[in-house]
Amino acid sequence: MTQKIDINIAANLIKEDTNPAYMYTKKELKMFYEWFMENREEHLKMFEEKVNEMAGHKVWENTYTPESLIRLAEILYPLINGVTISEEEYQERLNNANPIVRKYIYNFDLTHEEKIFTFLGSIYLGEVIIKSYPQYNLHWELCTLPKNYIFSGHMVINIVKYLDSCPILIFYPFIHGCLRHRFRNEPQDNKYLYTYFSKVTRALRTDEQKKD
Repeated sequence: MTQKIDINIAANLIKEDTNPAYMYTKKELKMFYEWFMENREEHLKMFEEKVNEMAGHKVWENTYTPESLIRLAEILYPLINGVTISEEEYQERLNNANPIVRKYIYNFDLTHEEKIFTFLGSIYLGEVIIKSYPQYNLHWELCTLPKNYIFSGHMVINIVKYLDSCPILIFYPFIHGCLRHRFRNEPQDNKYLYTYFSKVTRALRTDEQKKD
């Protein structure tokens, strides 16, 4: 039976080892794309509201500028709390993980609400990319490449030929970095999202220089 697509289903995609193309049928992925596009503006508004709700007062607005990504990071680092998982669950994750990535398995995780928040934030990151280069008609699309491709089943933005941006697979590591800052005292990287934006759009700036 086809699942109803909602924001809780979207939150289930917020895992480093999750590929939606394996989790859902082609029909469900098509439904996810349609749901994503229909609710995009509402989710962007929700993201701004949640940032300010978490902060306790209005400190940020979605201006869609690259610089807003730095301010966003500054705000979010102390606000992402996460949750400690049980020793049993931690050991199960270690046992099920590929040995290569086992060192990246931690005894803490995002709450469900923080996973929803991560999904919303990834939309904002994508819209910053799209709105920063309107002349290129960048847009969201569902990645339909073979299942073994890491972006398969995710929403992506094609930057140039053979170069896609998959914001959810960038925003999740950023939020997880906020957790590592809290639980492991790792350094705060306020330029993580901005640096990604700069790198993934480099080809567009190079093209602009050629035109000049």
